[in-house]
Amino acid sequence: MKKECCKGMTLIEFIVTIVVLGIGLTGILSVMMTVTKNSVDPELQWQAMMIGDMAMHEILNKKNDLQEDGCANKRSSNEMLNLCDYQGIKNVPVKKLFPELSRNFPTEPFDVSIEIKRTEKNKDSALIWISVTHQYLGQVTFSAIKAKGNDRHAKDARVYTY
Repeated sequence: MKKECCKGMTLIEFIVTIVVLGIGLTGILSVMMTVTKNSVDPELQWQAMMIGDMAMHEILNKKNDLQEDGCANKRSSNEMLNLCDYQGIKNVPVKKLFPELSRNFPTEPFDVSIEIKRTEKNKDSALIWISVTHQYLGQVTFSAIKAKGNDRHAKDARVYTY
């Protein structure tokens, strides 16, 4: 008598299949977790861009008070009235430096650094760099050039941003 071949899987084949699938899924899930953990939330990127843009516009609307030696006469009070009042700010929370901007972004702790220098070719123009930093996002940098002028509406107070 001939034995008929059994259809289906044995218990050992079933256990081996589950182990192989488990190892494969573990590898795939670990890669997905790493990618998800290291990706930056698009909302954080948007907030950093908006903070940098609004801060740049705030600074560009200030009077350009650059001197021969750049911004030697730094601010004497907490009021930010002139361009040089922002020179040398390092890692200051947005809530402290721009309280009106922080109302739009109340949940995330962004820091701002600002550097202002005279241009080499045109000594009356200022180079402005604003860095917005977040612990997960890293640093986003903005730059602009502001020509010297007493009034933001003056003809010689043209602003170029890029």
